[in-house]
Amino acid sequence: MRPNLVRTTLALTILVALLPATASAVIHSFSGTLDGAQANAGGGTGSPGTGTATATLDSVTLLFSWNASWSGLLGTETAAHFHVAPPNTNGSIVVPVTTSSPINRSATLAAADAPQLLAGNFYLNIHTTAEPGGEIRGQLTVLPVIYSFSGTLDGAQANAGAGTGSPGTGSVTATLDSGSLLFSWDASWSGLDGTETAAHFHIAPPNTNGSIVVPVTTSSPINGSATLAAADAAQLLDGNFYLNIHTTAEPGGEIRGQLILDVPELPVLDAWATLLLLSLLAASGAYWFVVRQRTMETTP
Repeated sequence: MRPNLVRTTLALTILVALLPATASAVIHSFSGTLDGAQANAGGGTGSPGTGTATATLDSVTLLFSWNASWSGLLGTETAAHFHVAPPNTNGSIVVPVTTSSPINRSATLAAADAPQLLAGNFYLNIHTTAEPGGEIRGQLTVLPVIYSFSGTLDGAQANAGAGTGSPGTGSVTATLDSGSLLFSWDASWSGLDGTETAAHFHIAPPNTNGSIVVPVTTSSPINGSATLAAADAAQLLDGNFYLNIHTTAEPGGEIRGQLILDVPELPVLDAWATLLLLSLLAASGAYWFVVRQRTMETTP
């Protein structure tokens, strides 16, 4: 491999290594409080001990990371685990943890365990000499994630992608609260051939017509909110919501815009990362220069 090509390849490798991974994953957050009342399947232990736990789950890698601390126990810790079960029910161990408070660790969950965590069925159990079955316990509760969406409206997307020839255009932004499933939107449009007769969010992928899921007002600009059914929220996250503006000129919809889940942009390298990158590039250039010189000297 020629030195210039090697240096280029090395530079790209370093740059990729310094940049964070693409942000397509969702990081779910959880929290919980530990006490004796939740232990013993909700029957309680009378322990004065208390504690807190926070955790995150990466939706792509399924990396489960946690921080927890506790104090005031009647006995000495003998074991600590995350178990799978809803409140007031004992369940099997899924992730063992260390017993020396405070703790912070991580583990990759099995695909079948991640939905249990998201459903609120993980709890942290602290076993002690006083209560071998668990002196204090805390259920992990998922914290809401706010998803953001955006889209552009035009005639080309309307009529199941066949288009309407309308010069009208518009834009739409929206959010979805994963806890309450509250769907909120802002939209505006102009330049229509006809007068608005109705406007709705429909469910269907691009280039396909679908059923109405949320009706909206027809006087641009608009903003509103509605609580979605769980099945509809899943369709929104999959990119299957579109806003359709019906008019007298095009009763089936003159302009349309698909809602796309927004993905955060990669951050720009900061000054220290840039300096490190330049230093590595300089070092690699010097290295390959020495290698080339030695190769030329030893070549007959």
